[in-house]
This record gives sequence, C-alpha cells and structure tokens, in this order.
Amino acid sequence: MQNFAPEEFKEQGKVLDDYAMEYDVPDVQLSRLLDADYLVSLEVAYPQDRDVSDPPTNAEMRFKARRWIKRTVEDGSIGRSRLPEDVEAAIKSRYPDEDGAYKGFKSKK
Repeated sequence: MQNFAPEEFKEQGKVLDDYAMEYDVPDVQLSRLLDADYLVSLEVAYPQDRDVSDPPTNAEMRFKARRWIKRTVEDGSIGRSRLPEDVEAAIKSRYPDEDGAYKGFKSKK
C-alpha cells in the first residue's frame, strides 16, 4: 500500500493506513489525511461540521482528520468513540498543539 503522508510523517501515515487495514478498508488511504493541503481540500465529513478557517488551526485540522477517519473507517457512523492511542498520537504529531494543551476525548453524558 502506498503511504501518502509527507516524508517526515511516513511513520504516522503507516499507523493510519494500518488502522484502515484493521477495519478491512485498505482503499481508504488514511495517510492522505496527514497531507495538510489534501485535508483542507476535503469537504466537511458530516453536514453539521464546520469547515476549517483560512488559514486553518492545528486544532481544526485534528478535528477534521478524526471526523474523516470516523466517516470512512467506521462506515459513516457519527457515533462518538475514542480512536486508538496510536492513531491519536499520529494525528497530534502531524497537527500538534503549540502549547501541548489537548482537550482530549470527552464522552457525552
């Protein structure tokens, strides 16, 4: 499988592509989400989502990447569930918070 992540994020791209393989959707090519230009060019994953600003913040990019992973890997399910730690780490590595202050997953009550 071709890894579409930028050169400096190939390891993270492999993590995302492996996640797609686990769900038996290898054609999804999640590593593309680590290409900022590609991610910005995508429409919103779900109608209720807001698109990223211009220029986008890394927080917006992390959110958009997560939403596209959920939509493509989990077959369109909008349900809120935590992504595996290695997938989260790959996204945060590519689109880090400058202060390292992540809100983290919050389950709805």
